[in-house]
Amino acid sequence: MSPRQNSNRIPYLDMAKGFGMVLVLCGHLQNDTVFSFSPYIREFCKWIFSFHMPMFFIVSGILFAAKGEIPEMKTFFRKRFSTIMVPYIGFSIIYFAVIIYGVFVSHSMEIPDLFIQLWYAVSMYGINVLWFLPALFFAEMLFALIMKKFSGNKRWVVMLLLLAAAMGINEARHFLPEGVAWCERIGEVIVTLIRPVFACSFITIGYLSAVGLLRWETGGRSCCLLLFKRIKTNALTLQKGDNRTVPLSPLSLIILPILLAVNIVTVVFNAPEDLRSLVLNNYALYYIGAVAGSGFVILLCAALSSLSKSGKAFPILRFFGRNSLVFMAVHNNPAIWILSLNVAMFVNQFVTRARGYISYAVIVLCFLLYVSVMIILINRFAPILAGKRRSTT
Repeated sequence: MSPRQNSNRIPYLDMAKGFGMVLVLCGHLQNDTVFSFSPYIREFCKWIFSFHMPMFFIVSGILFAAKGEIPEMKTFFRKRFSTIMVPYIGFSIIYFAVIIYGVFVSHSMEIPDLFIQLWYAVSMYGINVLWFLPALFFAEMLFALIMKKFSGNKRWVVMLLLLAAAMGINEARHFLPEGVAWCERIGEVIVTLIRPVFACSFITIGYLSAVGLLRWETGGRSCCLLLFKRIKTNALTLQKGDNRTVPLSPLSLIILPILLAVNIVTVVFNAPEDLRSLVLNNYALYYIGAVAGSGFVILLCAALSSLSKSGKAFPILRFFGRNSLVFMAVHNNPAIWILSLNVAMFVNQFVTRARGYISYAVIVLCFLLYVSVMIILINRFAPILAGKRRSTT
C-alpha cells in the first residue's frame, strides 16, 4: 500500500468495519442446524441485523466529514464506480457462473432460478449479499449531489423530504399482491430505487455527527467522548500524516452500555429488521436502534484502538475492515458452510461442555479463515475485484 493510500486510513474505523464484517458473517449463519446449537443464537442474529448494515453507511458519512471537500462530481463518480461498481459487476458474473453450474451441472437449482438471479444482477437488486454495493454507490452519489447542489440547512431539508418519500413508497409497495411474479419484480425495482435513500440518510447521520462535534471541539469546548476526539485527530491524520492518539475518556465507558441498552430495547420491540429487503417496521425505533448499535461498535473500537500507542490495535479486524468489500462478496459460501459444519462435528467429539457454543465458534472461525485466504488471493491476483488498481493487502 502506498503512503498516500495509507494516509487515508483511519485505524479505529477500519476496526469498526472489520468488527461489523464479522457480525455480518455471524448474522448470515442462520439455519435450523445453527439455531439448534443454542436458543440464544437466533436472538443474537436479530441483534446483529438491527444495525450492522447501517453502521457501514454511518462510517461512510464520518469519512466524508474527515476527508473534507467532496471532489468534482465526474471525478468522484469515476473513482467510486471503479472501486464499487466494477467489483459489483465482477462478482455478479462469478455468482452467476456458480448459478449456471448449479442449474446445468449439479442440478441443485432450477432454470427459473437462473432467470431470477440474472434479473437480480441486471436490475441491481443484487444477487445475495451483492445488494450492498449498488446501494452504497448510489447512496454516496446522492449524498455528494445534495452536498454540491444545495447549501446550509437546505441540504438536510432535501434529505428529509427524500427520506419521507422513500418511507411512503416503501409502505405503499406492501399493497402489491403477493405471489404474483410481475408484482414481485415491481417490488424489487422499488426496493432498488429507494434503498439508496435510506442508506444516504445514514451517511448523513454519520456526516452530521462528525462535523457537528468537530465544530464543538474546535470552538474551544472540551469534548468528553473518545470517538469525537479521534475524529478530529484522524481528520488531521488525513491532512498531515499525524499519527497521534488520545487517551481513553472515562465517560465513554458510561456511554457504551447506554448505547447498547438502547439498541437492545429497540430490537425487543421492533425485530425482525432487514435493510436489504427494507423490512424496517417502526421507522423511529429502527433508526434509534441502528444509530445506537452503530455508535456502540464505533465507540468500542475507538476505545480499543486507544489501548495501542499507535492507535492500531487488533490488526486482524483492521485487515477485514480494509477489505470489507471482498469480505462481503465472498463470505456467504454454501460449500464452506458444509465444510465448516463437518469440522465442527469433528471437534464436537472431543468437547464435553458448551458443545453448541463451541460448534458455532468453530464454524465462524472456519469461515474467517476462508475469507482471509480469499482476500489475500483476490488482492494478489485479481485486485480489480477489490476495487484496486494493483495488488495490496
